[in-house]
Amino acid sequence: MSLDVSSSYPAISTSTNVCTDSLLRLPEYTVPGFGVQKSERCNTPSFVDYCPDCKHTEVHSYHCNRWDCPVCYPWTAAKAGRQVANRLWGVNGAWCSHGSDIGHINHIVISVPPSEYDGFDEKASKKKMVKYAKDIGLSGGAVVFHPYRLPDDVEYFVSEVMKERGLKGGNWKGVHDNVLRFGYLNGRFIDSWLDYVEFSPHWHIIGYFKLKVRSDSFFESTGWTYKNVSMEKYGVPLDRAGIKGTVRYLCTHHRIEKGRQSITYFGIASPNKVKREVIVKIEVAKCPECYQAHKVVDLDGNVNQIVSRGEMYRIPVRSSTGAEKLIDDIRCRKFKFNSKDYSKSLLHCVYYFYSVRTEFAKPVKKVKEKPVLNVTCHELFDIEASQASMKRYLARFPPLDENKHAKHRVG
Repeated sequence: MSLDVSSSYPAISTSTNVCTDSLLRLPEYTVPGFGVQKSERCNTPSFVDYCPDCKHTEVHSYHCNRWDCPVCYPWTAAKAGRQVANRLWGVNGAWCSHGSDIGHINHIVISVPPSEYDGFDEKASKKKMVKYAKDIGLSGGAVVFHPYRLPDDVEYFVSEVMKERGLKGGNWKGVHDNVLRFGYLNGRFIDSWLDYVEFSPHWHIIGYFKLKVRSDSFFESTGWTYKNVSMEKYGVPLDRAGIKGTVRYLCTHHRIEKGRQSITYFGIASPNKVKREVIVKIEVAKCPECYQAHKVVDLDGNVNQIVSRGEMYRIPVRSSTGAEKLIDDIRCRKFKFNSKDYSKSLLHCVYYFYSVRTEFAKPVKKVKEKPVLNVTCHELFDIEASQASMKRYLARFPPLDENKHAKHRVG
């Protein structure tokens, strides 16, 4: 089927958008990649790492790390994916070493029912969502909030157009590229990204899961829905690479707001449950093709020096054209390299170590003890000493004449 985005699309299903009256009472959100590019350097090569031994090159570009930047948001999302994967994997190891089985890492989606769309309050709904998440078996994890979804008909046409054009990526990549622009869908003119979406708040949780309540029972009791995406899609829990890739994609269309965190943690993954220690080491970048290092040892076995091969040097460039020209010169052996003219490429290697916190345990309340009377006369508590004192006291008096006292008693 050949598709032309400039033509009108027939409505293949009833629109699932919320009615206009309800939309007037719904909050507005912003998602990544639909702002304004504020720097001409965004995604522009800034330096090239070069190995003088095997001529290997790696181009490094500048990224502003702003969520709303239409150029840099994919790299910001990839950075968030790495951070979440490192934390969740480290937290898992911390609790396992603590002797706790917290389950496998799964991707769970918990959705708000349409009956609660009107006057939606994200803060109150999130509090309810965390409670429900613990009820179904999630002991903790990372949380990403999505305010919008793509209706089924929009997903279908976006997918078809991307296939026809040979574009790679998920359906939200097609939304960012605005592949249906100037077309009509269900009587709606497609112009901006807001024409693709419908309000459907839901939370994605990458967390530690042990099933307690089935999805159908959960829906019957609460009206909310949940889906175990990792098991339905892959049939197995997520590994470290799976966490990174999942979070990277989720962060291409999540809610962003100035002053609020894009990704939060709850339960056993929260900062008040697990402590993180960070160690930063500065190391010289190593060539992935030819790096080798060997020790020079004298006759006594002492190491005189370590000879390394394949250390990278940093060569600055100003543009994509400059980077391409430099790489072509290196391939054609036209580039004259002098180690004195360039500095070695340094990497900030960050190592994270996680451990379960114990200092937040509830302290035991101390019972106030009643004051005890301080008795200074210790003889009162010593029977033998008391008897000896009584004998000394009686020895001071003359012996008692029993017969005389008897006469007085008779008379």
